[in-house]
Amino acid sequence: MKSRLPDSRRLEQAFQDLEDGIISADDHWWLMLQLREDPEARRAYREHMAFATLLHWSAEASIPEDGQDESSVVTFPKHSREPRPRRLIYVAAAAMVALLAVAGSLLMLQTKEQPPAQVTAGAKTLWEYTNGGIGPDGEFRPGTRLVVNRGSLEIVTRKRTRIVVEGPAILEISDPQRVSVSQGKAWFETSEQDTDFMVMTERLRASCSATRFGVAVSTGSDRIQVEAGEVRLESKLPGISPTTLRTGEAAIADLVGRSRLAPADPGLFVEELQREPAYIHWSFDEESAGAFPATARGMTPAPLQVRGLDGQAVTPRLTEGAFGSGLDLTDGNAFAESAFAGISGGGPRTIAVWVKGAPIPRRYTTSNVYYTPSVVMWGDESIEGGSWTLRAHCISGIIGTQWGANGFLTAGRIGSRRVLDGKWHHIACVFTGEVSEGGEVKVNHYIDGERVPTTWATMGTDVDTRVGSGPQTRLRVAYDSMMPGGPGNVPVMVDELFIMRSALSDEQVRILYQENRFVAAD
Repeated sequence: MKSRLPDSRRLEQAFQDLEDGIISADDHWWLMLQLREDPEARRAYREHMAFATLLHWSAEASIPEDGQDESSVVTFPKHSREPRPRRLIYVAAAAMVALLAVAGSLLMLQTKEQPPAQVTAGAKTLWEYTNGGIGPDGEFRPGTRLVVNRGSLEIVTRKRTRIVVEGPAILEISDPQRVSVSQGKAWFETSEQDTDFMVMTERLRASCSATRFGVAVSTGSDRIQVEAGEVRLESKLPGISPTTLRTGEAAIADLVGRSRLAPADPGLFVEELQREPAYIHWSFDEESAGAFPATARGMTPAPLQVRGLDGQAVTPRLTEGAFGSGLDLTDGNAFAESAFAGISGGGPRTIAVWVKGAPIPRRYTTSNVYYTPSVVMWGDESIEGGSWTLRAHCISGIIGTQWGANGFLTAGRIGSRRVLDGKWHHIACVFTGEVSEGGEVKVNHYIDGERVPTTWATMGTDVDTRVGSGPQTRLRVAYDSMMPGGPGNVPVMVDELFIMRSALSDEQVRILYQENRFVAAD
């Protein structure tokens, strides 16, 4: 079957513009794509150029030059049926072949050129250029600065290096091979043509070639992780030895750019453009073999399994929840966990859950220090900033947020309102991704759809949640890992647990509370 000619009118116009030397960069890229992939387009191109050749030859042969005798000009009778002179046919054919050869050479050269740089936004992404942009040559202007307030952005350079930025983030393109990340996270997949590609932060230079790696920048440190290839890290300050990272390795650089190896974190970077806001949800309305399935968008769904404190699966206890059934973990001997690792790194996140319970008696560690057990948590509690936890404040019945081992330094308390009062309450914790120069972390808290006062907590290090691959960092519900006699239970009921890889707005939280549904931001 003969293939259909793609957009014949646009194709013919592109041929003409190419012949006249006025074709735009976008049309040129489109034309080269058609010529590479469509045989009908190539046939049309040959016919066009052959006809154009004869027209040029005819015009030159028919119009006398200055001072030329008109009798020496070759004319073409309109209705002559006589065969053309053999020499004329040879000359026309030779001219056509010569022009086609030139056109073919031009085509081969032009197909080697790269298409223009591109910027593509994911779903509900809010971003802007604060300087520069893509110039008429299809390349980023020097000093281009992109600010991503929320969502994700995919950037493809002229040399086809791909960058995925997860907001909030700031990225600057000094020139085609020099990119700076001054805030947030960016994932890089460099092309083979970018042999001297470099990514810079305030304290580091990362040099690489044909590799896949990510850079996460926060107030107190930088984190670099290599999925494939090799990256050389150099401090911008003199006297500090460089570090080379290879496939599967990661490093954290301190304030002066001194790097130390760190475990790789598989959930740290977004490697593909997010076409829709990502979330995972457990409703507790369906149960199978002690597990509750999850629904997810933009994340890998993983069930929540109910276990006893000995780690063995147990039959869940269900109760009447806020919407449908809820999970009752008040018997003192069970908790729930999922292979879902949680939100990693320092990016924005939202945790929303319905909770019902009573004030919990004060709990103490082996050192006789009281602490607040977790209702929902993931990450490494032993590292400052390495975990993310909704904690139940004993006696008071208040729920708060903590993201490190020291609750006094890393706690965002939800005002003074008691929520463990024997009734269902909707709790939402929103980390915006904002951290002040002094290390103050911006967390918004909500009770029953309304925002309540929250502290800006100062901490020694930034949020850098570690999900890792071990079971000790997985998402857990009503699990107390700090009891002196071993793991313990947190006596609460839970329902409708949502975790989002974004910071919800006041209106989104209100709708989630009232209607139990997640709506994308405007």
